[in-house]
Amino acid sequence: MKFSELVDQAREFLRRRARVSYRALKREFDLDDESLEDLKVELIDAQRIATDEDGKVLVWGGVSSVPSSEFQVPSSSQPPAPSPQPLSRVGFSQRQLAQLGATLGREFSYELLHAVAPTSEADLQAALIGPLSHLFIEEEQSCNVSMTQ
Repeated sequence: MKFSELVDQAREFLRRRARVSYRALKREFDLDDESLEDLKVELIDAQRIATDEDGKVLVWGGVSSVPSSEFQVPSSSQPPAPSPQPLSRVGFSQRQLAQLGATLGREFSYELLHAVAPTSEADLQAALIGPLSHLFIEEEQSCNVSMTQ
């Protein structure tokens, strides 16, 4: 078997399984150590379709060497989820609140947020339930606020 045919078969084998040990590749394709090393170099370095995990496993990278013009994308039965508004399109106080939350860290109390926010409590609460609400999770039992992004 030519090396190019081996590469094609190994690529398809890896694509179907997603993760394959080097031992399994050696057995499946009857490879010696040198041929296995050549195959690893081809799939990992040359084609960049796989990665090495701990020197024991080859992991499919999800990238194909097939040109993008040959892909056929199936139409989805569900519409895409709406993306959150970018910070540049929300009001100043909401943008300021998001920046303040990012400065405070991943978790902080509502009381701390209220104490350092340069806005009224009503504006703070409106910002927390406004277009940026997807950035915050309120935990009622502990009265904490967590940043999600």
